[in-house]
Amino acid sequence: MKKLIFAALLSVFSLGSVHGQTTTFTFTGDAFFDTNEEMALFGASSTFEAFTAELIFDNNQSLADAFDVSSDPARDISNYNFISLAISVGSVNYTVNSGRVTIIDGTVSAPPLAGDQLAFGGSTNIALSEFSTIRASNFSFSGSAIDVFSGIGANVFNAGNINSLDGSPFGSGGIIYLTRDSSGSIIGGDILEFGNIQLSSVVTAVPEPATWLMMIVGFALTGFALRRRERGQKAAA
Repeated sequence: MKKLIFAALLSVFSLGSVHGQTTTFTFTGDAFFDTNEEMALFGASSTFEAFTAELIFDNNQSLADAFDVSSDPARDISNYNFISLAISVGSVNYTVNSGRVTIIDGTVSAPPLAGDQLAFGGSTNIALSEFSTIRASNFSFSGSAIDVFSGIGANVFNAGNINSLDGSPFGSGGIIYLTRDSSGSIIGGDILEFGNIQLSSVVTAVPEPATWLMMIVGFALTGFALRRRERGQKAAA
């Protein structure tokens, strides 16, 4: 029994270290449609409609997990992979499963590099219609002389920091989409712009497999204790 419990505990620690703790950030805002063609492409019924974006990020990453890390006298920059970015606008719903989160810790107080910045987004190849595809989805948050991040590790990517950066006039974003002809050649492209972006919710969760294993360990310990108690009662009798 002790060996079983020990093995289960090792599994819990192993899973926790692999998957880490994830945080889900949900953003809302308005999408602005410039033409009737763009409205039809995204299934919108008016020139502006609400959108939602859900970013899932592994915030247990360390600086060792970062890539394209750079520093200069004005700012420190680091990039991290996110788990997913789901976007819903009009009748279009899609998920970006490959992309980056960029954290910029500004170290000067003079424009144009004043303040800290956050950006995230990724490339896709998702069909909007027979001749149109979504190429990329990007968001950016910044503000003049706003000191939000103290460092460039993923541990600075938390609810309080995002709250300090989000919203108009600091937040912007959009969807880049391309138009092709019947031969597949690109003949045009445009950007569906997002504005009035706000952070609506933040949820931090421990991965489910580790949770289940911890429950199993708890049951095992309870059963082991009851078994010892029964043995003790029989010995006393």
